[in-house]
Amino acid sequence: MKIRSLSLVVMLSFGSMVLNAQKPGQDRPAGGERVIHIDFSKTAGRLNTMFNECVGAGRAAEGLRADWQQQLAYVRKECGFRYIRMHGLLTDEMAVYSEDKNGKPQYNFMYVDVLFDFLHSIGMKPFVELGFMPARLASGSKTIFWWRGNVTPPKDYEKWAGLMRSLVEHFTERYGAEEVKTWYFEVWNEPNLDGFWAGTQQDYFKLYSYSARAIKSVNPSYRVGGPATAGAAWEPELIAYCHNNNVPLDFISTHAYGVRQGFLDEFGNTGTVLDKNPMSLSGDVLQSHKEIGESAIPSLELHYTEWSASYTPADPIHDSYHEAAYVLQKLKQVGNAANSMSYWVFTDIFEEPGPRFTPFHGGFGMLTIQGINKPVFYAYKFLNQLGNIELANNDPSSWVCRDSSGNVQALIWDFTITQPDSTNNQDYYIRDLPARSKGRLKVSIDKAPAGIYALEVYKTGYRCNDAYSTYLSLGRPVQLNKKEVEQIKDQNDGSPLYKEIVTIKDGIPFVKELALRENDVYFLKLIKLTQSRTAVKGSGFYENPVLAGDHPDPSILRDGDDYYMVHSSFEYYPGLLIWHSKDLLNWTPVTNALYKYVGSVYAPDLVKYKNKYYIYFPAGGTNYVVTADSINGKWTDPVDLKIGNIDPGHIVDEHGKRYLFFSSGGFVPLSDDGLSVAGEIKSSYDGWPVPREWSIECFCLEGPKLVKRGEYYYLTVAEGGTAGPATGHMVISARSKSLWGPWENSPYNPIIRTTNSSDTWRSKGHGTLFEDAKGKWWMVFHAYEKGFYNMGRQTLLLPVEWTKEGWYKIPDGIEAGQPIKKPELAVSTSDLAGSDKFDGSYLKPQWKFFREYDTGRFRSTENGLIVKAKGNAIGNSSPLLFLPSDHSYIAEVELVIEGGATGGLVVFYNERAVSGILTKDGDILANLNGWQYPAEKKAVTHHVFLRVRNVDNIVDLYYRAEGDKWNKIESSLDISGFNHNALGGFMAVRIGLCSIGEGAVTFKNFVYKPLAGR
Repeated sequence: MKIRSLSLVVMLSFGSMVLNAQKPGQDRPAGGERVIHIDFSKTAGRLNTMFNECVGAGRAAEGLRADWQQQLAYVRKECGFRYIRMHGLLTDEMAVYSEDKNGKPQYNFMYVDVLFDFLHSIGMKPFVELGFMPARLASGSKTIFWWRGNVTPPKDYEKWAGLMRSLVEHFTERYGAEEVKTWYFEVWNEPNLDGFWAGTQQDYFKLYSYSARAIKSVNPSYRVGGPATAGAAWEPELIAYCHNNNVPLDFISTHAYGVRQGFLDEFGNTGTVLDKNPMSLSGDVLQSHKEIGESAIPSLELHYTEWSASYTPADPIHDSYHEAAYVLQKLKQVGNAANSMSYWVFTDIFEEPGPRFTPFHGGFGMLTIQGINKPVFYAYKFLNQLGNIELANNDPSSWVCRDSSGNVQALIWDFTITQPDSTNNQDYYIRDLPARSKGRLKVSIDKAPAGIYALEVYKTGYRCNDAYSTYLSLGRPVQLNKKEVEQIKDQNDGSPLYKEIVTIKDGIPFVKELALRENDVYFLKLIKLTQSRTAVKGSGFYENPVLAGDHPDPSILRDGDDYYMVHSSFEYYPGLLIWHSKDLLNWTPVTNALYKYVGSVYAPDLVKYKNKYYIYFPAGGTNYVVTADSINGKWTDPVDLKIGNIDPGHIVDEHGKRYLFFSSGGFVPLSDDGLSVAGEIKSSYDGWPVPREWSIECFCLEGPKLVKRGEYYYLTVAEGGTAGPATGHMVISARSKSLWGPWENSPYNPIIRTTNSSDTWRSKGHGTLFEDAKGKWWMVFHAYEKGFYNMGRQTLLLPVEWTKEGWYKIPDGIEAGQPIKKPELAVSTSDLAGSDKFDGSYLKPQWKFFREYDTGRFRSTENGLIVKAKGNAIGNSSPLLFLPSDHSYIAEVELVIEGGATGGLVVFYNERAVSGILTKDGDILANLNGWQYPAEKKAVTHHVFLRVRNVDNIVDLYYRAEGDKWNKIESSLDISGFNHNALGGFMAVRIGLCSIGEGAVTFKNFVYKPLAGR
């Protein structure tokens, strides 16, 4: 579909008219109105994502094909499937098993390795189906399918067990036990059907027993199950067999399809008929769940490892737009009854009946052989885009969710069986089948936080992302040429039906009306375009971050009704800027606590002890402390504690003795005045063991912060590395009745962690736990923002609750990126100074020099800030830096050049990663990461105005003379790579004012203007 773009800003209000989804020329539908009414504040818990836990594929050997692998990578990316199951892993074409002339087994896993290595490379795991029988191990010659999978029992069950053991040992050696523990091993496929298993039920149970015991002999934690039957059969029987014979069983797997007749119909010759029972297929799942619950092993997982509307790869319903609504309806009906529902299959590259000769042949796949998306693909793509918090919803044919960024998603469909009773699928779904009107659909969402949103509406239905109808319009060619394939893809590419910008006001619901037809599937996305706290004032909610821009490693102190916070200041001086707030949301800079350069300043700890304020911090390979009698200063010069380690955390024990904990997990006693250490470091805490299968940067125990509550000390640390993978950094908690230990790790660990790479906030960690003035508990921590790593680690706030067992955790349903109920505290205002006329007598706190603080170099006057020139390049000129707090902004400054100085306005990460616009001797210079050249020669005088315009990391550069218009130079910049993961150093992009060379530059009238969004 191509986008119909609406630039209209719609102000939603009661009684307002809203646009509908009809195209020009369509008749208004007749019929009733379906209303879906949602309250944004009422949740139903975390969304159950069993729908994309697993997906099916035809057979293992197909997985060695390049086109199969390309399609799976695409489906994995768009639909989010985590596991894949397929037949034929042990067939002869995979060359797994043979025997020498003496009958001794020979194993070869090279083909399997190619396949599983590919799955690993795209982030998928195998749901390992163990079958079919290698010919040299088979007891007979009976086969199934064009590719001849042998379905007979083994001639020697001990040799079969040996194959199982060797295969699993190989997986363990290649991928590691921790990884293989996350896999599933399923014994055989549909042994209750004669075509798939030539033995009896007891023969299958014997096969299962040998398989399960062999797998568990390698590692008892590996998961094994079955019976993988058709039609939900043999489930109670297998459970009883395993229970009575002490055979391992971790899960039940079975299959179901939504047609009324027949099995094993590879070519659709029996004439399948869609079952009109409203609970067909889903009723089987609910029954399976019930049988497990009533069995001797009621805790078993349930996996439906095959399911679809029809069991034959020659059923045109698979190609039809009806399939998308069918799939959604059944998944919704299943609810929480199954741990996974593995759709059969992801692609029409599927050769059970042999290679297919037509592009649309009713294949099982979500994609055709040529990679054309079918409607069912879009159903799964929409499901994958749902947020992780499900909203309470009484409508039986929809999901409405929100995500960690406060965005809302609504997936809504109509499911109507239009097929006449006397017509089978093969005759009905090959036609052009116009959908009749089902009236109006009205979606109403109350209490969504006020703000500006982008509304995107997607759809699949009749002739909308409906590739088969497009194919019919081309005359159903037997073969599609390249142009026709591209035409079908282009007309069904999943683009939004339309977009619009909407403004939601406090107290006024969001409302959208749409025309609804039979088996339409709509997907609506409300994408919040602003993260400004102003947008939610008066709504009772706040949004993270509470301090935007580079404010890492927050340490917070409550002093009565006031809150103070300090952060790592690294190479920016003056350092240790202290912030003040009364409501935890709006912050104002107070003063800098560090003026003497001692190196790069890492994670500090701000504390108050006996009416004196202390900041402990590491820098230059040692640890320092600065003190003050008033939070406003004057702060002392740093005192060297003469002790290594990083990230000091201060605590006072029950006897009034003071200690510093460090990132090593050790601690050291302090003198009573807190200005020196009074002993050696003692080891206390070893950290929480991070699961090996998690993607982290390093173990990296960091940032210890301690509080005393009741009889316990609570230690909060960071683990996983402060950058690297989005899922690495995390907050860990432990408690002990003594600072000496032993420490008991929290059962709720990790307290905070990014678990999904789609989340807005990534690498969440370095938390500080504190109690507010009203007795509520909170945690401040830092995180990177998706798409804006170059802004550094920003400060976030989450509420904390205590359990009856005395542990703290983040309340269920609370996410860092969603609107959160405000603290019930006194309201304060925010003064995040931006623009500066430079007409005062001192340097305002938003300004920092890089790697120095030389008061002899600059002078504040009524006529501007005069900065002596230094160095011969931007990087060694120690530029004066300002921290932006917005994704997009304009920064401008007026310069007067004296002597031979070069003046400039730049975007600065570090001395090597810096770019911008400069002026020298009347020339305008462009600097692109050190490559500096004249952009305009003799364009200005010594008096010039410079501008940078950053829109979502694309920076344009401008200059003008006094009284002239702005002129854009040719070069622009992409600064998205100016971040720690690419460049190291834990820095962030700042706006820099440069005075380079000889002479001086006077800076005047610095202007900082946020653009749309945050």
